[in-house]
Amino acid sequence: MLFFWFVLRCVAGQPGSPPVPATPLNRPVPLTQQKRTLDAYVQAHPSSFVTYARLGNGQVVPVKNAALPDATQTVYRVLRNRHRGIVLIQEAPVSESGDWSLTYTHYFTPQGRTFAYERRTAFFNSQCTESAAHETKVQYYDAAFRPRQREYRLTDSDGTPLPQQRCSFPYQWAYQPSKTVSEFAKKNKLLIR
Repeated sequence: MLFFWFVLRCVAGQPGSPPVPATPLNRPVPLTQQKRTLDAYVQAHPSSFVTYARLGNGQVVPVKNAALPDATQTVYRVLRNRHRGIVLIQEAPVSESGDWSLTYTHYFTPQGRTFAYERRTAFFNSQCTESAAHETKVQYYDAAFRPRQREYRLTDSDGTPLPQQRCSFPYQWAYQPSKTVSEFAKKNKLLIR
């Protein structure tokens, strides 16, 4: 219970968001539990994000009231803790065809280092289900950004596991996770420090 209270303290403190308790720093918290706590906070407080859109001309603009501009190519959702530090960034390219959705999520320590990276893809044309296939890959990192444990799930729209070897993955593109908030901001030309 103390751990949960600690991790929530590290999460958002956006205006109008409920206060989030702090965590004791003398206990190491498993990376998987840190990620689960941030994910739970995101589910419970979806309006805690600040959202930006990258337009076709490369310009990045703030998004108000969830209304994306017409020329949006990528959406960025930034979650800050109560001390204004960035703890999570979601990056989602926009599919013009609607055949896929893709979200890259970076999870950051209070010091701005990536401790987990998640790629979620939902897509049609997988050859292994008539509905959309849903693939989730999670990579955890130590403080030196060395890969640690991984998680992988592949299911249909009902949550039934799919055999990876029978599926086709037509919407996978190379992507290099960023080591820090600063690296992510620089790579994506975002003014979010």
